[in-house]
Amino acid sequence: MKERRLVFISHANPEDNEFASWLGTRLTAAGYEVWADVLKLLGGETFWREIGNVIKEEAAVVIVALSYASYQKDGVLNEIALAVDKGGKLNKDQFVIPVRLDALPFSDFPEQLIRLNAIDFSSNWADGLSTLLKTLNETQIPQSTGDFGEALAAWQQFKLRQSASISDTQESIFSNWFQINSLPSHIKFSRFKASQESIELAFSEFQSPVAQHERLALSFAEAATLQMETPDIPLERAYRVPLAQFLDGQATDGPQVARRDARNMVTRLLRKAWDQFALSQGLLLCEFAHGSAWFVPLNLIEGNIATFQDENGKKRRRRLVGRSEKRKVYWHFAVSGKVSIAAPQHLTLRPHVVFTEDGKTPLNSKLRAARLRRSFCKSWWNDRWRDLLRALVAVLASDKEEFSLPLGGDAVVRIATSSMSFDAPLSIIENGSTPIAEEDHAEDETEADVLDDLGDDLDEKGFDDLFDDEDREAV
Repeated sequence: MKERRLVFISHANPEDNEFASWLGTRLTAAGYEVWADVLKLLGGETFWREIGNVIKEEAAVVIVALSYASYQKDGVLNEIALAVDKGGKLNKDQFVIPVRLDALPFSDFPEQLIRLNAIDFSSNWADGLSTLLKTLNETQIPQSTGDFGEALAAWQQFKLRQSASISDTQESIFSNWFQINSLPSHIKFSRFKASQESIELAFSEFQSPVAQHERLALSFAEAATLQMETPDIPLERAYRVPLAQFLDGQATDGPQVARRDARNMVTRLLRKAWDQFALSQGLLLCEFAHGSAWFVPLNLIEGNIATFQDENGKKRRRRLVGRSEKRKVYWHFAVSGKVSIAAPQHLTLRPHVVFTEDGKTPLNSKLRAARLRRSFCKSWWNDRWRDLLRALVAVLASDKEEFSLPLGGDAVVRIATSSMSFDAPLSIIENGSTPIAEEDHAEDETEADVLDDLGDDLDEKGFDDLFDDEDREAV
């Protein structure tokens, strides 16, 4: 019997085509064979016969993208029925994997899928993808070395069918990656001379980023620095290990730590350093359903406006906190940080928007905040997010070329303030830009008027408030 290898993506066409294309290209790059109508049906095929044959004969798993656009569409419902039936015949529990794209209530899922665990993409596609890849790996879907060339070709075809043009002109793409310029050359192990109870107490008192390895404290800080932070619990210097060897899992005169564990430990130390740095700069923490972000509180910077230099060296300004009088809310630019020690080593800063009523306390209602965020940002384009990010980094770095995250004592990690750029071999010529955020379709009758009015109000006031007169000319 032929091995089933295909990952089938069921979705609403055309409403969720962008998601299906995005997901298909990333799964292809991860080594999976993917089938989605936006990638495979190029015209001339018998539509349902093609889809039915793929599900019945070739699919190893069927991913169902559920949204307000898809959950009542006949085509999607037919594909679900066929997939559930085939999964039963194959006696395969995870033949169908539902993924949730927006705020569609779980109670509105098609009845065949209500009992299945859905993967949530509604808050963040990247987080949803990470969970989906783990699920595909656990279910042992056949995978080969990723062929990104095939993914790129599929993406090109999709873009062309959206009336865009692909140009062979090389294009520079600015990222939200900020290069790590330097790390300490060594990492240190400190040994406790105390009971296990005292060791646990010490880890709650440390101010420097510290990770635990058995009865040792792992840190970039010297033992003397850590001792000052927990003076009642004695510890001493144990090992000083070259960082490069430690990250590679090589044998040293210190404890043997597997490469993966070593990298996870160092990543956690650097993440703690970023969080402590953000707090020290006056940013406030906001918890989301999936993760957290640091936001700029009201009046942290003069006039709530930051200055920065663009890629051409021109001085620009952007507002990082704004106000909608009509809805009595402040909006605040925010970022979440993630450190990667894989080459090229970098700090990723992902942009967010937080809403408050008093300028410092995030809204209690997660649902209201999520809906405001989607409506508020639906007309924000990539260049605006990029400039807001540049403006905040300029504030954090005090307009210097790099900023430093303290690691304890004299140890620091130095990070460039200019985001990394990459040269793409192709560029896209489109009639218009694509917003980075999707428009929310999850508004109920009560909230719809609120969000529509808020969007209009911000288009006239809040959005314009992002720019001063000088900036409008630049834009």
